[in-house]
Order: sequence, then C-alpha cells, then structure tokens
Amino acid sequence: MIKLIFLIVTIFIVNACGGGAKSACSVDEQNKYVYNYMKDNYLWYNEMKDVDYTKYGSVYDLFADLKVKQDHWSFIVDKKVFDDYFSGKGYIGFGFKFSEINGKYYLELVFDNSPAKESGLKRGDELVSINGKTLAGLNKEDIIKLFGDKKIGVEKNFTLKRLNKNYSVTLKKRQISIKSVMKKSVINVGDKRVGYILFDKFIDTSFDELDSAFKYFKNEGIDTLVVDLRYNGGGLVSVARRFASLIKAEDDSSLLFKLQFNDKNIDKDMSYRFKANSNSLSSIDKIYFLTTNSSCSASEALINGLKPYMDVKIIGSKTCGKPVGMVGGEFCDKYIVPIEFQILNSQGVGGYFNGITPNCQIADDLTHNLGDSDEAMLNEAIYYINNGSCSSANGRMYRKVSSGSRGSLKGADSIINAF
Repeated sequence: MIKLIFLIVTIFIVNACGGGAKSACSVDEQNKYVYNYMKDNYLWYNEMKDVDYTKYGSVYDLFADLKVKQDHWSFIVDKKVFDDYFSGKGYIGFGFKFSEINGKYYLELVFDNSPAKESGLKRGDELVSINGKTLAGLNKEDIIKLFGDKKIGVEKNFTLKRLNKNYSVTLKKRQISIKSVMKKSVINVGDKRVGYILFDKFIDTSFDELDSAFKYFKNEGIDTLVVDLRYNGGGLVSVARRFASLIKAEDDSSLLFKLQFNDKNIDKDMSYRFKANSNSLSSIDKIYFLTTNSSCSASEALINGLKPYMDVKIIGSKTCGKPVGMVGGEFCDKYIVPIEFQILNSQGVGGYFNGITPNCQIADDLTHNLGDSDEAMLNEAIYYINNGSCSSANGRMYRKVSSGSRGSLKGADSIINAF
C-alpha cells in the first residue's frame, strides 16, 4: 500500500500489478485494470465511450479514448516521477517555468539551485530557439517535446533574448528540488502591515513551510495578506486545508469544502473542516489572491473555500477552471489519475469550469521580479489595499505584457508546470 500523491485526497491505493506474475502487467491486463477503474471511479463514467479494451495495443491510447471531451486533466504517469514531486524531491528538468504571450515564449520563473539559474537565465527572457529550432509558430506542447526526455543528463542548447540581444546557453537536466513557499515578506502600505507569500505547489513538504511562514507573519503583526498563486497548478487538498486554517482561525467545526464522488461512490464523500494551530492568524478579515490561468485545482479550492468566511479579492486574470480532483490507483509502476470528484465550498458553490473571475484584471508583469511592489499584479493589490477599489489600469494591458496561454498544459504537466 502507498499514499496517494495527487491533488486532493491522501488515501491508500490498491496495487494492481505489483509483485505478481509477469503476465499481470501485460498490455491486456493493464487495459483491463484501467478500463475497470474508469468504469467504477471516473466522475463522468456514464459519459464514457463504449469501447472494447482488448482491441487496444497501448494503455495510453485506451485511456485517451475513455476520457470525455471536457476532461483536460486526467492522466497516467510514471510512479517515480510523481512520488518524487509530491514528496518534495522535485522533478527532472532545467529549472524554469514559461508561458506564451502574444505568440512568443517567455520565462516566468527561474528556480534557485537549477541549471537555468546557474547559467544566468532570468524572468522575462524570451525563448527563441532550442537546438537551433526556432520556436515561432510552435504551440506549447511542441516546445515541451523539444525539451527532450525527462531524464537526468539530457542536454539542450537554448537561444534566448534579453533587451533585444540574443544569448545562448547549454543546459543539462538534473533533479531539481524547489520550495512551496518561494518568497515571503512584509510590506508597509500606509499604516498597514501587509504580508506577501509566493506559494508554488501543494505537496507534502508544504506543511512545515507554511507553518514557518505564518509564524513569521504572526510575529510581524500583519493586518492583511497577499497570496501569490499565479503559477500554482495545485496539489494536495490536505495542504489547502492547512493553508486556509492558517489564514483564518475558524472553529474546527466550520466546513471549508467537501468532495463529492460519482453516484457509485457516495460513501467516499468527505468534508474538510478548518483546523487552527498556534500559527493561525486571527488579525485579518480581508485577503488578496494573485492569479493567472495557471492558478489551478487546490489553488482554486483554497480561494473558493475561504469566500464564505472573509472578504476575498482576486487580482490578475481568471483561474484555470478546475473544480474537480483525483484520487487514483497504482498499476505496474504507473499511476492512473482520473477525475473522481467535484469540490464544493460550505455554501455548495463549485462548478467554476470557466475559472474564477478576478475583481481587478491585471496581466502578469514579466518586467519585474515576483514580490517587487512595483510588479503590476502586486502593485494593483497594494493600490486596492490603499484605496478600496481597482486602479485605472484594471482591465487594460499592462506595459508590453498581456495575458498569455498558460492554461494549455495537460495532465501531469498542468500540475508540475516546471521544465
């Protein structure tokens, strides 16, 4: 038995193909397992196509045909890749996040202790080519393929542009461990003490990092809080519960959100309630979230769950629109991770498949570092804190940077969202 690593619930998974006869992991047996798992557990099982799973030569092809049109998230993934990510060991890559903006590709975030950081790559640099292949006209999936296999030692030459000048570097993939809490600070806004936290993922190591961050905020006596989730693709719902409980010290009986499974599995329905600890804040009644369409899943569950309890303001662009989550099963050194439940807050509100709409629409500003009070989204939050409303920049393109297609990632890439 193992612990589930994905977005939402921590449970025990049945191992379908481990330790048995070699034939238990034949294509036929894998197809049978995946088909039966989907029939029993998939949220949209009654909308699945009626297929003959014995006719498929690949479990991946079968899985692709079983998914319904609206499902952009379900996936099958190598067990070790996902175990490493959710346990905090990280992922194999070069060390950055990127997005498409106006037909070009830019670095959003460069991780410390990574090949990208060590080679001088910076937020806002434009990706021009990989191994001589120009990226103009390619979609994000095409570019991800150019990054090569997710294996240590894979080497690629990148040409990038900064301030209208090209430069080239050669990067080699390695295991990259990155924190959940990437930045925290306190900003003086008039007579207010404003806490700022950049939170990148909901994984096992997030609990201690969040406790430490909120101990700092509590000692600093903050009046309000800005939570930067702009690139956070989600993770464990248990972490979202801890995060919400640190933000708002509600009574333990207060419902944060509930998970509703399909009609075959109503016995699995469960409720997540607040559970305050010594680091929970009791001094704030208003919170500001910074979001893009990379803010997904557990990030949205956190926002939606807090709305009935405090004044929630959202700055940025619409979230990705994933009001559903996974449990998953293990088979043959893989995980099947399909959508299995919907997420509703204490008022029964969910279903935000079109994303959660911001109060102030401001594009990501790649010309400033994250956490810089002059960066457009954080600056807009500061303006709102000072004035109680959006600024005149609301709804307009900010400087030269407009909203891009961050939300195009699918499957495991939409959660890890790092390369």
